[in-house]
Amino acid sequence: MKKESHDLTRVYRTSELVYSAYKRCRCGSGLAYPKSIEDPYYFWGCGYIMSTDIKFRPINKPIGPFDAGIILDEKGVQHDASFSFVFHEIAKEIPTSTTRPCEELVHARVCNKRKSKS
Repeated sequence: MKKESHDLTRVYRTSELVYSAYKRCRCGSGLAYPKSIEDPYYFWGCGYIMSTDIKFRPINKPIGPFDAGIILDEKGVQHDASFSFVFHEIAKEIPTSTTRPCEELVHARVCNKRKSKS
């Protein structure tokens, strides 16, 4: 199975993303990247932007090739554009610590309880 390329326009389901254990975007959402990415030069991005079909634009110029700066969505909320794997050590989520959206965690707990009773 071939891994996907850098498709920055795709909207991901939260189940398709790996979230950070602690680090969050300036908007409050957890940082994430697609599970299918194995590129060591990829980046952590705002999980909300990656999982929502929302229009956004850059509000400042990138500092360098691995920094996309800050972006502004159509509602006027600022988001961190990216944290490169090369320059940032961000811990991946673990069962006891994640920045994954609460809705998905609640659903997972209900599913796990149902499975364990049967």
